[in-house]
Amino acid sequence: MALTLTLQEGQGFYVGNRRWYVESFDDNGVDLIGPDGQKVRVTEKESVEIEPEVFAQEGFIPEMGCRIALEAPRKIAILRDDLYDRSRT
Repeated sequence: MALTLTLQEGQGFYVGNRRWYVESFDDNGVDLIGPDGQKVRVTEKESVEIEPEVFAQEGFIPEMGCRIALEAPRKIAILRDDLYDRSRT
């Protein structure tokens, strides 16, 4: 089962301790920036492996931001920025 996040530009999520964030999005997909500065284009056509065993796919909702569906084994923690920050305190 996929975890689906709705994000705006600049917002992101963590895969373990590695942060990914939305640089930009448009009708054709979402540009994600990874922890090492790598840029990954995510579209709704196919899943892209952004980390080992972690796949992302896009679903566009213009009035709300972009939607990212993430699939990973349960052993891999994926948290939105705000939840990650709260878990560290």
